Amino acid sequence: MAPDDNPSPQRPSPQSPSPLRVEPPNIRLDLSWPVAPTAPPRRRWARAVVAVVALATALGAGLAAGRLLWARPDASGQIAAGPGGAMMATGPLALALERQLASEQRPSAPVAIGITFAAADGAMCRTFVVRQTTETAGLACRARDGWRVRLAVSRNVPGDDAPAPVLEAVDQIIRGAPLDATSERAARDAGWIAK
Repeated sequence: MAPDDNPSPQRPSPQSPSPLRVEPPNIRLDLSWPVAPTAPPRRRWARAVVAVVALATALGAGLAAGRLLWARPDASGQIAAGPGGAMMATGPLALALERQLASEQRPSAPVAIGITFAAADGAMCRTFVVRQTTETAGLACRARDGWRVRLAVSRNVPGDDAPAPVLEAVDQIIRGAPLDATSERAARDAGWIAK
């Protein structure tokens, strides 16, 4: 057999160029970069608890602030909303209305009591002045649940005398004459029950 008759594979000679092989580029697409990483389930649960606690705290603070503002409608803090929206004397004002006699009060007392009288409806009533930077003068009458403030007026001029609106309110409801010192003491000792 002649060398030309045998079809054997040809070997490239060292000087002949090798065939050109083109391989596709090794490209890997990562499409996760625009998506925010998610926290493990345990961390999501902790964030939910923190959010609920923050919401509950904010709600509680709002309710407390609302209650304080509702319970203290005047600047002096001596008058608060009572049952049915009635204004009720509280704190030092309530204490002074209950115990303090006009004839025995100190000039420096935080509350000055004016006149005490029986109203046409049978309640015992008293005028007062709460001494603060802005004074509050008014009229309160004794009820079963405490001293109900029928009228309160703020004023910037200090003084123990009741302003005109308070005196007009007294004139509209008074029965008889104001109590003297002896009658005032007797009314206090009887629990402010009108006779």
